[in-house]
Amino acid sequence: MRHWGCWIVVFLKKKKIWDFRQLSFFNRFPSNTRFVYLTFGLMLMKISLDQNITQNFSEAIRREWIETNGLGGWSSSTIIGANTRRYHGLLVVANRPPVDRMVLLSKLDETVEINGRRYEMSTNIYPGAIHPEGYRYLQEFSKTLKLILTMQASGLFQRF
Repeated sequence: MRHWGCWIVVFLKKKKIWDFRQLSFFNRFPSNTRFVYLTFGLMLMKISLDQNITQNFSEAIRREWIETNGLGGWSSSTIIGANTRRYHGLLVVANRPPVDRMVLLSKLDETVEINGRRYEMSTNIYPGAIHPEGYRYLQEFSKTLKLILTMQASGLFQRF
């Protein structure tokens, strides 16, 4: 079994069919997580979380994603974009793998302006405060070959 980001890739040997949802790894995902199976013996998992989780701060802050590059670097955060660990970052590189890692880009704070009104799409956590509360606009988080965030503000949908 090879772990790569939020995907699990399993090569089936001798055409043995397994129910992968019985593995302990899958118990960590909520019941509304969808799994995608490819017919040529390769199983890929798609994670998709709807607004019932993404707009619930206490649930969303517990869920994280990671995308690795195979060279010791990665990109990771929570699904709402609030960095809760010191190694969260959009661009983390390893100068001398497996040590000497540096966070080159911690995060981006996005703001969308529609008809003169500003919508702050990011989420930050400070002692005693959450500002801005961009997670309230997050309609869906999905992870396939790339990370997709679907936001809604002023009736308009935008995918990032």
